[in-house]
Amino acid sequence: MRIVALLPLLLAFSLFGDEIVVAPSCNSLTPPQRAWAEAFVRGETREALAGSASTAGLNTVAAYIASNDAKEAERLWIAAADEPLVVVARPDKTDRIIGVALPDQNRWLSYLATNFEAFEKTLPGYQHSWRAFSTPVGRFVVADLLWNSSGSFPRGTYPPFDPSLRSELGRSFVYWRNAIEQGWFEREILPAVTVALTPESLRQLKPEALTGWYAARFTTYRAGKEFPIHGWERYDSVNIAKADVLAVLATDWLAKQKMRSKDDARDQAAMAVAMALYAAADVKRGNAPPPHGPASRVVLEYLRRNGAIQFDRETKKWSIVTRRLQPALYALAAEILSAESQGDRAVIEGFLKRYETVPQEMEDAIAAIAAVVPAGMPNAMTVKYAGCAQPSS
Repeated sequence: MRIVALLPLLLAFSLFGDEIVVAPSCNSLTPPQRAWAEAFVRGETREALAGSASTAGLNTVAAYIASNDAKEAERLWIAAADEPLVVVARPDKTDRIIGVALPDQNRWLSYLATNFEAFEKTLPGYQHSWRAFSTPVGRFVVADLLWNSSGSFPRGTYPPFDPSLRSELGRSFVYWRNAIEQGWFEREILPAVTVALTPESLRQLKPEALTGWYAARFTTYRAGKEFPIHGWERYDSVNIAKADVLAVLATDWLAKQKMRSKDDARDQAAMAVAMALYAAADVKRGNAPPPHGPASRVVLEYLRRNGAIQFDRETKKWSIVTRRLQPALYALAAEILSAESQGDRAVIEGFLKRYETVPQEMEDAIAAIAAVVPAGMPNAMTVKYAGCAQPSS
């Protein structure tokens, strides 16, 4: 992978073709922090990086980089998640990832994570017993990817990498916005769902809505009452559908707290439709775990029965009925949470059987999406420092 420093001229992402672009502003990083990021990419020693990180005002990152203890390093990473540079180094210190934190995104994401019980109390059928989850929660961070030593462009990075530490430290989530929007959405999702959605519906799909929906949904898996049976694929499908739906409800709640906008919730509702179609097709391709298949069909069929999506027999495509979409998602959330709270296999099975069979027109749409060959992720990274002096020549 190459990192190129360009003149501070902001251009549309789509102009770069096979590149993913990140343009941190002067407000994001100081010149010493930009210089430190370049040193990290060059592969300077841990000792040198730890020393220069402190000089750059990245004190927690410095301690994280210097730590030789896996558990302590993960604790320090959680603390370092508030730094302007998001740094992830695997325990062996050979694989490295670095990105620029996005404060505006992280403000609402942190608010949702810290005030999750307040959101949960607004959900249909709320019971105090829902708060019985014993697994701790890590951190949720949105950032723009600057560099990954492996050369790939992941949508997310999920420390700790040692599964044995998750019961104590929880699981954290870093969402790489530029990889999600410029790679996943523009090159894979949008071209695929174009074969299944009407032009009017496609215009409702915005790349930033995918980042917001994807980041919010991982916080919502823990909503509701913990199901007593783990590792059962049928319940996994219900849990996936729950997260897909509650991500939209969470954004609607955040809008009421003045942390997001009503438009954000509306756009994410449309994205939930596109992602249900795309995930079902991804299972058909063999690229997604099987439980996503029933989960996506449940969402699509429930929305269809409630008039939130409709089949256009003239174009042979599906359209999103915006005014009905969010009410239908709220109603679906109520059914999912009710079924889950009963803790009964038969109830879960009955819920899935009610909605997992979709009409042939929907299966045809899923098959058409599955037949679209994804463009694949770009093969280069361009870094531009917008409106400020370059950190080095």
